Amino acid sequence: MRNQCNGLLRAGAACAAALALLCAAAGCGQKTGAGATISYPLATAPRRLDPVVAEGAAAFLVLENCMEGLVRLDAQGNPTPGAAERWEASADGKTITFYLRKDARWRLPPNAREVLGAALYDAEYKERVKAGDFAYGPVTAADFVFGLRRAVDPGSHAPGADVLFGIRNAQAIAGGKQKPETLGVRAADDFTLVLTLETTGAEGRIFDLATLAQSVAMPCNEAYFNACKGRYGLAPEYLPCNGPFFLFSQEDLVVRLRKNTVYAGAQPVLPAAVHLRVQPDPAQRLRLLGESDGYSAAPVAEEVLRAAGYAANENDILLQNSTLCLVSNCGRAPLQNTKLRQALYAALDTAALGLPTVEGVLPPCAQIGSVPLRALAGEPQKIAHDPARAAQLLQAGGDALQLDLLCTPENEKLLQRMLQQWQQVFGLAIKARVEPLEPAALAARLQSGDYDVAITSLRAESSFAPQALEGMSGGMAARYQSKVFAALLGAAKAQTGTPEQAARACLLAEEHLLQNGVVYPLAPQTERLLLAKGVEGLVVSPAGERVFFAGAKVFL
Repeated sequence: MRNQCNGLLRAGAACAAALALLCAAAGCGQKTGAGATISYPLATAPRRLDPVVAEGAAAFLVLENCMEGLVRLDAQGNPTPGAAERWEASADGKTITFYLRKDARWRLPPNAREVLGAALYDAEYKERVKAGDFAYGPVTAADFVFGLRRAVDPGSHAPGADVLFGIRNAQAIAGGKQKPETLGVRAADDFTLVLTLETTGAEGRIFDLATLAQSVAMPCNEAYFNACKGRYGLAPEYLPCNGPFFLFSQEDLVVRLRKNTVYAGAQPVLPAAVHLRVQPDPAQRLRLLGESDGYSAAPVAEEVLRAAGYAANENDILLQNSTLCLVSNCGRAPLQNTKLRQALYAALDTAALGLPTVEGVLPPCAQIGSVPLRALAGEPQKIAHDPARAAQLLQAGGDALQLDLLCTPENEKLLQRMLQQWQQVFGLAIKARVEPLEPAALAARLQSGDYDVAITSLRAESSFAPQALEGMSGGMAARYQSKVFAALLGAAKAQTGTPEQAARACLLAEEHLLQNGVVYPLAPQTERLLLAKGVEGLVVSPAGERVFFAGAKVFL
């Protein structure tokens, strides 16, 4: 079963950047590298940290270090023991039984007395906290039953619930056709959890165990959840943690994690703390890397590194997680018309523009389990260069084109050459204005919808191919509304069938965007995860969205 269950992670390299890093935590072990405070940048501040409804890379980064699902993903990308110390599948592949660690505990949050009430807290927990035992209670199978039922309950509005549709009745429950209590999950006893799946193993791989490492599949203690009275995950006191760290404090620009001393996982927790600081500017990340009040590690885009004259280090972690694209604003005229969008892209000759051959919007980091998407399903087909067809589509669209074209200054010449190609094909039927904007201003215009076509970088926020496509399609700011695409994306996210079938479902959704002129890929882009001198042991997913800090070391 483990060979069928795929993951995402690869180990971080050892020392990388040439800057010195001062250990931020007192008592940092110079020989072992343990006891340090690790500092890492976030692009945005995380919002609600309820694992079931959390969205965005920042929230997932926090939760996957503070919480622990049934499995974790190792450095090779395979599911390994998490809250479950082992598991086994039935002979027909229809059920999976998980045996939970009996020493796993919930870490009591700060200010828990206010949540639980003074009487209950003082009676049950006050003396334990004085003694240094912050444990709220054992992590049980009932916590996973409650958490998974919450995830598929339509009242939760969980954005990632469809990844659980391989569990029996999950899709019917999410659609309001059955009650959450009918979900194929039960607690055989306090430490034995049984999942019943929709189809048998003989019909193909119907459930990827890597799914159970995602935020939406984390456990939830029902008593503490109810005590929060609707505030679960809104602040540190409303989030008991069972992972290697716990949420110590959350402010506008910094999230502080502390080592969970009651964590009993397979891997020892080495850092004393992790500080996650909001810094969207990659140039600032590079400048602060290795400074005494700066970052232990930081992802920085290749173009920023080139502009800064950074010499690539062989120990940098290369993240192939972005694609430079043309994006059409499908929400306003004239490009609400599909034929006009298709006409624009059919007129483009990327070879004449000197661009590399790239067919899909999803970058190489996109995977089905631990296998690259392209290895399973190949490349999608984008709109081919065909000037005659482009002219026919424009005529069929019944409208001349008057466009506002946006880009950053570095892509202005490229966009001007594209405009020349359009004018050669369409003649006087197209009029356009190219407006170069700095990245922040471009992002604001895309968000406002005040544009027609833009060159922009689309970044995969997940290494899971379907989630990456969902995030990139939302990040396009294209305002594309399509029931067909929604159905295709839902089928891809459900991850049912064999890996090849799951990859094909994702490819069909991607190809729908391409063929309907929503997006047009231009060139692959990369980031580098830079490590300050003396830092090692980070485990990073291929897209760079998940960084596991438990094994991180800092050597002076």
